Amino acid sequence: MTIATRNHFIVLATIITALLCLIAIGAAVFIFVFHAIPAGIGSNRTLSFLNDFFLTSYSLPASIIALMFLLLYIIVAFEKTQTMEITFFAVCMFALAFESMRMIIPLCSLWTSFSVSSAVISRIVIFSRFLFLFALLASGIVTASEKNQQIGVIIFLLAFFSFCISNIIPMNSGSVTSCFIIEPGYGDTIHLFFVIFGIMSIISYLIPGIRREIPEYKEAAGGLCLLLAGYSVLTMCDSWLFLIGGVILFCCGVWIYLDRLHQYYLWQ
Repeated sequence: MTIATRNHFIVLATIITALLCLIAIGAAVFIFVFHAIPAGIGSNRTLSFLNDFFLTSYSLPASIIALMFLLLYIIVAFEKTQTMEITFFAVCMFALAFESMRMIIPLCSLWTSFSVSSAVISRIVIFSRFLFLFALLASGIVTASEKNQQIGVIIFLLAFFSFCISNIIPMNSGSVTSCFIIEPGYGDTIHLFFVIFGIMSIISYLIPGIRREIPEYKEAAGGLCLLLAGYSVLTMCDSWLFLIGGVILFCCGVWIYLDRLHQYYLWQ
């Protein structure tokens, strides 16, 4: 992938992300102004044991604000640096934009019964989450191998594998969770898969940082740790405590990750 092609890809990803953000914001405004969302949507929670703790009681506004934050902050924080890692980070930004599809479920009251629409939306969201993790992992591995001419093929394969995996995962039921997604079958296995790939992504930065004695890479690995923790919390966010904790972790993680990469390549 040439620098010109890379820049065109980043511009396209930014435009699509911005459009999806605007659509999601419009949907959020419409939900708050014109819809009366019943509290029953919060009864099916991914972490149901939190129902009994007063600081994590269900809140629809917290769920929607968390979704808006995921979409908007990564665009604001995005810093264009002439490096392969930022190309893959643009893929992450593009993948995050598809989280906005979750807004359709409360907008169209799709949580009331199983429908093809809610299943399709859930698969799109699962696809975006796999692509997000694969892109982070690839950013560390590909940078270490310095195969920058193959980035286009690698991105295509990441999207292809994410699409395949998201379409073979069975849906657990027609019951929509409080964060506007149908929980996939084998949920514990899927969550373990995400954790393993998240750890591998962090290690992919930590090892080059140690072997090549690059302190910025070590710090970027720490930033990735916070970023992934905040991302996990915000994707499951359905309470104000989750929102506050996820925002702090995600903001710190994105800032540290991008800032350290920028500092390293600034002097190359």
